[in-house]
Formats: sequence, structure tokens, C-alpha cells
Amino acid sequence: MGSYDFPLNHTTSIVTAPSGPHDGVAHIHHEMQETAYFVNLRWPCRKPLSLTRNEPEGSSARTAHRYTLAPVKSPRHESAQNSISFTTQFSLDLKLPAAPSGSATPSPRTKLQRRIIMTQYYMRVNSAGTGQIPQESGLVYNGWWGKIHLEMAVWHCAHWAAWGRQQYFDRVFPAMYETLLPSAAARACNIGWDGARWAKMTELGTSDIAPGETRAYLMWQQPHPMYLAQLAYQAKPTRRTLREWDRVVTATAEYMASFAWYNETSGHYDLEPPPKGVTENSFSRETRNLAFEIAYWRWALDAAADWRSGSWGSAPAAPVDGTHIPWEIWTDANIRGWGRSVLAINPTRIGNTERAIYHLRTTATGPAIWSDPSPPPRFPGGGSVLYAIGYVAVGWAGSEGNAPGFPKDGTWVVKHEGLLKAL
Repeated sequence: MGSYDFPLNHTTSIVTAPSGPHDGVAHIHHEMQETAYFVNLRWPCRKPLSLTRNEPEGSSARTAHRYTLAPVKSPRHESAQNSISFTTQFSLDLKLPAAPSGSATPSPRTKLQRRIIMTQYYMRVNSAGTGQIPQESGLVYNGWWGKIHLEMAVWHCAHWAAWGRQQYFDRVFPAMYETLLPSAAARACNIGWDGARWAKMTELGTSDIAPGETRAYLMWQQPHPMYLAQLAYQAKPTRRTLREWDRVVTATAEYMASFAWYNETSGHYDLEPPPKGVTENSFSRETRNLAFEIAYWRWALDAAADWRSGSWGSAPAAPVDGTHIPWEIWTDANIRGWGRSVLAINPTRIGNTERAIYHLRTTATGPAIWSDPSPPPRFPGGGSVLYAIGYVAVGWAGSEGNAPGFPKDGTWVVKHEGLLKAL
């Protein structure tokens, strides 16, 4: 996934349209096994450019599939210009919510603002599709065989709601779950449960679950429809929203209720083996009642009950006395992708603002959400950054005051507009 060491395993070529070349247009065709697509480039005809390949076809160099877009001579310019000016489409919104701005020492402020702006751009390009979430590598490369990971649905799309861009959220939900519902219901029925069991890794064509122990046993994608339905209802608290989500929420809750097993000895319900935890490193046949899954499972069933009664609860609670704080267990070198965002949201909820900001701007030695000079192409990490920014800048349902996740020692002055409270 994401290896650039096998240039001969795929091919690229510059393609000319049947009607001949056109000024201001170029096409690159990419084939990788059964996957094929075009990269289409356009620019103003009054500023001519040329597209050339850096290496000959069949090259085995790591740069075999690199191309150069450069200015050329034109009637207006006797010699080629030495620079290119261009505007990249960020969004079709008429008015864009402004990112939080902060006054602080240059380093953390500049880094955080740069990351917010860059992340908005690449999430708009890679994660604003229709009918389904993208694969984790977005459109950058075919890193997961083109398949989607349902456990990442919240990270891919929750930020659209928090940043006031509900139209992109609505392009995906609840349509994606409706498409997958028949297969999810059959999956639950085949193994003796009610409702619908959502796959971890799948695609809309066959709706099958990809093979593998983690893909078979992962659990934390199951409660996501309740969380996403709450975001939809928060944006549009109407009967229509309730109707649109009812089948998905009901089927999800029926499965989750039937999966939990009543332990007559303890008098409590257990999540029995074989579960695979959110960190994907638990031993499925030996593990039960994983802390995150227990908390999320309970919250989702309560949320489904509130859905039926016409009221909504809040997001999963922050840690209480006697539980472990996540960053006391993890180390910076072991935090992956969206883990940084979780570790920013968690201390924000319990008032540890210094720790929240640390996790948002850190450049740890491990594969963090971002790394200089640009973020790695794993888009759940990017979406989680934006959702976490909403948490620290605006707060969540029931929070009070401005910028609850920023330190109140005078080092930060935070301004924002258009952002909405998270759950």
C-alpha cells in the first residue's frame, strides 16, 4: 500500500484526443492491473503549457511515472515564462467557513493554521464523493484495492457537518448504508444474529466483506450509523431526517442488541469473543469486553432508544475516575493516523488544554496525522484533524465558552466563523 518501488507494475502515458491535441488540455492514462483511469489537466489557453514525461516509457526508475508541466512560448511572450500562476479549486461553496485563527508564538500558530488549510483542500479533493466514502488512500493511489473501510466513515465525513458543509455529508449518508443494508442483514442472519452487521472492508458492487481475521471480527464500525445519524439530525432536525435514517438505525441497533450476551453470573451484558479491538492488535479468541467497544456499544444502544422516543443524547462520555487516560498508555511513537485527533478530543473534554494542543501540532517520530512538508495520503487522519479542530475551537453539545480546547493563559486568541459544535 503506497509503495513507489515497483514502477514496472503499472503504466502511464500521455493520451491525445481522437480529434487531435487541444490547447489548454492534457490527459494522462494510468493502468494498474484491472484499474484504469485518466488524470485530466486544464489551463487557460492564453497561458500555454506543455506536458512532458520525465523518463522514457518502460523505465524502472522511481521517477518513471513523473511528468512535468512547464510554460512554453506564445504569441504574447517571445520566450517561455519562468513561472506558472494557477488557482486550485478548493470548494464550490459560495461562502466558506473561516478556519480558526490564533495569536501565539509563530511556530505553533503557523503550523496549525497551515495544516488546517491544507487539510481542507485535500479532503475536498479526495473525500467529497457521492454514494460512498473513499478508500483510506483517497484518489492518490489504489492502496486498499479500491475498497472502503466502514470503521473510517466518521473520520472521512463527520468534519463536513462540523464545518458547515452538510451538502458533502448528505452526498454519502444514509445512501451508502442503504446500499449495503441487504448484505449486512444477510451477514447477521447467516451467523445467527438479528439486524444488520456492517462489514469492515467492502465495496458497493458485491457488498461482500474482505477476507481476514481483523476484517471479520472488527467491531467499532457497528455503532457508527447512530453517530452519523445524530450529526444528520443536528443539521436538519426534521421528520424527513428521521425517516431517511430509520431503517439503518433500527437494523444496526437490532444487531448490536442481539450480539451482546447476558452474563447471569455478573448480571451484566458482555461482548464475547471473538472481538477485534479498535487498535486491531487484540487476540480475538481470548478477548472480551474491550473498553472502547463497551463504551461505544452502550452509547449507541442508548442513542437508538432515544431515536425511538424522539430525543437525542450526547456523544460518548469522557473518561471517569478510575479509568486510564489514553496517552498514558500509548507513546508518541505508537500513535497512528487519527489517533492524534482522538488524543486531542479526549483532553479537551476533560479540560487538559495543553495536552489537546500538543496532539494537534505535534510532529512525533511515528506515523502521525501529518509530517512535514505535507500530510501522508491517509485521509481518515485528515478528516479527524478537522473534526478535532471543531472540538477545540467551538466545543461540543453541552460545552460552554469559546475555544474550550485552547489554553486560557493568554498565549492563544482564537477566532472562527461558520463552525458548528460537534457531538
